[in-house]
Amino acid sequence: MFKFKDSSKSLHYNLVRVYGIGSERANKIARLIGTTGRTKLSSISGNKLDGLQQILAYYSGLNDCNAISQNLQRFNKNNIGRLIKISSYRGKRHKMRLPVRGQRTRSNARTIRRAMKY
Repeated sequence: MFKFKDSSKSLHYNLVRVYGIGSERANKIARLIGTTGRTKLSSISGNKLDGLQQILAYYSGLNDCNAISQNLQRFNKNNIGRLIKISSYRGKRHKMRLPVRGQRTRSNARTIRRAMKY
């Protein structure tokens, strides 16, 4: 299901590269399969890799904020779309591609203001 790109790197590195898995969750998954995060992916045994695939399949099957990868991206996109549809303040800010959570735009967000001029 999940194809890790670099098997010469550590398990932690490869897990963090999956959208929705951060450092804490990567460490938790490593503990669940019985290894450390520093273990190279190429040196993990077959049954532990099967366990890793099952854990990732469980997380990818969720349809809430605990999901990973494409389900999490879909979940976030639907929430932003809902805000835009109901014309809330946050939705309008998302639509204009401006900071949503109260950040200032006078001295920050210069890149997006430059892009809006053209």
